[in-house]
Amino acid sequence: MFNLAQDDPMVMHMALALSFEDMDPRRPTPSPESNQRPAYHYSSALRLLADAVGCEEPCEDFDSLLTTLWLMVLYEQQFGHSQSQGCSNHLKGAASLLQHRMKKFLQFPAPDHDVDTPTCALTRKSGLDTRPMLSLYSARMLVWISGSDAAAASTGGGGHFNRTLMSLLSEAQPEDSGANLNDPFEPPPLSPLQSYMRMHRYSNPLYRVAWATHILKPNY
Repeated sequence: MFNLAQDDPMVMHMALALSFEDMDPRRPTPSPESNQRPAYHYSSALRLLADAVGCEEPCEDFDSLLTTLWLMVLYEQQFGHSQSQGCSNHLKGAASLLQHRMKKFLQFPAPDHDVDTPTCALTRKSGLDTRPMLSLYSARMLVWISGSDAAAASTGGGGHFNRTLMSLLSEAQPEDSGANLNDPFEPPPLSPLQSYMRMHRYSNPLYRVAWATHILKPNY
C-alpha cells in the first residue's frame, strides 16, 4: 500500500489524512493548522478520485482506486459522522466502480489452476499481455472493502457493495463452471459464495508474491 502511495498522490493524501487525524490530537501542543490538515488531504484525495473515476479512458489498473476507496471507508469508520453517511457514500461509490468498470475482471481461476495462471502483485508491476485479470492486490482490496461493507451493514449504513459484488460474481461464471444446466456431465455453476471464496483464494498469494518481488529485487 505504501509503495502505491509513493507513486500515486491520491493514495498518499488518504494515508496522510488518516495519519494526521490520528496523531495530531495526541500532540502536547497541537498547532493551529492541525485541525485543517486531515480535511485538506481528504478533500484532495476526493478530487483526485473523482477525476480518475470520471475519466473516459478505460481503466485496467484498479490498485490505487480501490486502495483510496478503502482508506476513505476506514477514515469514515474511525473519524466520520456517527450516522455513517460518509462511509455509506464511499461504499456506494465502490459498488458503482464494480458495476461500471470492473465486470470483465471478476473471473478467477479454480484453485487447481492457480499454479498455471500468471498473476502479479500489483497491476503496474505486470508485463503480462493476457486476458483481463485483476492483480492479487486488487482482489484482496475487494475482500477488505467487502468486510468493511458487511460491518457497515450491521448498523444500516452498508450492503450496497456486497450486493453488487455477489451479483456480478454470479454473472461472471468462469470457464470451468457449468454453462449448460441441462448437461449432466458439466460441473454445476458456482454459487455467489463459491465465487467469492474463489476470489479470496486467488488473492491469498499476495504477500508471498509481494515479498518475493521485494527480496529478489536487485540493488543496482
